[in-house]
Formats: sequence, C-alpha cells, structure tokens
Amino acid sequence: MGAAFSTSSDLGARFLTQTMRVDRISGAGAELVAPRMSGCASCAAKAGCGTAALGKAAAPLRVTVPDQGALRVGDEVTVAMPAGRFAGLALLAYFLPPLASAGVIGILDHIGAPEFLLVSLVLPVIGLALIPLYLAEKRSNGVHDLQIIAVERPTGATP
Repeated sequence: MGAAFSTSSDLGARFLTQTMRVDRISGAGAELVAPRMSGCASCAAKAGCGTAALGKAAAPLRVTVPDQGALRVGDEVTVAMPAGRFAGLALLAYFLPPLASAGVIGILDHIGAPEFLLVSLVLPVIGLALIPLYLAEKRSNGVHDLQIIAVERPTGATP
C-alpha cells in the first residue's frame, strides 16, 4: 500500500484503536475523518441491524488532533484511546441516566408521590444525569485521550 511508520507510544495498557484518514491540516491541527459505523463493515449481522441502517446516514466522525508536523493530507493514521477512558465515558452515557431515573422513581414511588410526578420528572432527571458526560467531553474533548500510534502514507506520496 504505502510507507508505514509508527510513533512512540506506551501500549502496555489496553487501548482501543481506530484507523482514520487525515482530511486537512490547519492551524488548529490535523483533522481526522472516519466513517461513523466502520465496525459494521465486518459484521455478519449488518443486513438485519437497525444500528447499521441508521449509521449509513450518519455524518463521518471528525476529530482534530494537534499536528506534530509529520502528517500529510491523505495519510491513514491509527489512533488509540485507553480502554478505561472509553469505558468510563460509556458508563456516564449509558449507565448513569437510567440509574438516576430508577433512583428518583424508586424514591418517589416509595414516598407515595402521584404517578404524574414520576412521569414528569423522568426527562429532567435523564438530562441532569447527562451533565457529567457533557463536562467530561468538554474538559478533554476526547482529543487528549487519543494517541497517534501509526501513520501509513499513500503510495507515491512524498515522505
């Protein structure tokens, strides 16, 4: 395919990796792009999967990372994120809102609150439970967790 080189990284811990393409270089850094549902390409069940069908219409995943000066437009880069960080964000997104909702509903039901109050508080509680996820994403924007571990330059590109 082309020339490949790796950057220094400590992959002693578990990391999740994704291959992305350098779409453009600007003063803000290198903008990387990847299909949002790239994992669906190798899944045998994608024909009957609603997530895969919805993913076809999704905009590609875009992230801007600081440019170390070695990247060129068109390069394929492999980025890695610590699996623990990903798991923490997933817990904030998928575990905390239902847990908060169940807790509030359980407390209100236990004290005998009317059903309309239970129902009317579910959405605000879910919204409030998503604040920690929003703050975690805003604090790092995911970029500081990403580490470029390999770069593959297309054939014929200048080194």
